[in-house]
Amino acid sequence: MSTIVQSRGKCPVCHAERHAIIHARMEETGKVQRVYPGVAFAVMRCSSCGTVFTDPQLAYGALSSFFDESYGPFRVAGARNAGVVARILALLKRRTLGQYFGYGEKRWWQFSLFPFRLAFAHYPRFVKGGRLLDLGCGAGNFLADLKGLGWETFGVDPSPIAVASAVSQGLKNISVGSVDTLEFSDGFFDAVHLLHVFEHFPDPAAALRELNRVLKPGGVLVIGVPQYGGISSIMCGKWWDGFVIPLHYVHYRKATFQRLFKEAGFSLEKTYSTDFFSNLFSSFETMCGTKWPVSRSWFGKKPVRMIKRVLGLCDYFPGNSIANMFGLGAQITVIARKTADVS
Repeated sequence: MSTIVQSRGKCPVCHAERHAIIHARMEETGKVQRVYPGVAFAVMRCSSCGTVFTDPQLAYGALSSFFDESYGPFRVAGARNAGVVARILALLKRRTLGQYFGYGEKRWWQFSLFPFRLAFAHYPRFVKGGRLLDLGCGAGNFLADLKGLGWETFGVDPSPIAVASAVSQGLKNISVGSVDTLEFSDGFFDAVHLLHVFEHFPDPAAALRELNRVLKPGGVLVIGVPQYGGISSIMCGKWWDGFVIPLHYVHYRKATFQRLFKEAGFSLEKTYSTDFFSNLFSSFETMCGTKWPVSRSWFGKKPVRMIKRVLGLCDYFPGNSIANMFGLGAQITVIARKTADVS
């Protein structure tokens, strides 16, 4: 076995040693990001607490080798977002954030935007003069948005490429690092935000203790990750698009967060389930392309790419509303509040 791939042996949440295989030989799906000769990856479920995780796991320090300048979140948002549809979505976002997240004036007619709030569930409610940390900030596109909305922003990312991209668009307070190297003082932030980052942490409990430390009493933690147990993972099984092996260590559900937060000094305030149609289609694409290789060429065709874009727009409404109503979306966003200090 490679020296950078190690069998976990214990549950990453409750540390129990008994677990069962849900999906074996994940490398057969075509979803494993790199071939490790002699290593067979599996998705496991803890027999004690039900946590779902990858085993064996990649050494945490080896993750950076998978991300280079071609990685989407490392690219600065530019002119490609200036089309008509993008401008309409920007207006929709601005009005929704104002009505439901405290970023502007409320108006009676904006109550009609209620279904669209789910698309922006990862935005923390505005705190005037507040400090916000985006951990895993990438090129800083989210931070640039939040800075324009009135936050004092800080960003940390393990990639020097990402940090350079963030600095290039004029952002300050950006540094290279990770959750285990934060140098901020205790109680420094009003909000901490992690979008598609938390699933990359091999020790989620230790990560939450550090996030608890840097948050003020009553501070808000926002985490968005792929949701195991949504319609996509149920229908597509081991071909679910949320299994990014070996980069995703833990595959989260609401119950997993509830257990983690209870022991880390947080209370779970809200849970949003989103990303319905688009992820189901992409997972189906993975399944078809693996089981029937002849179909791979079809998914590169222009009509299919257009369908994917349309489904992405349909997730704004009604897709996200359906997903949230039944808790079956491919992404889960949790809003937690710090209620106690932990050692």
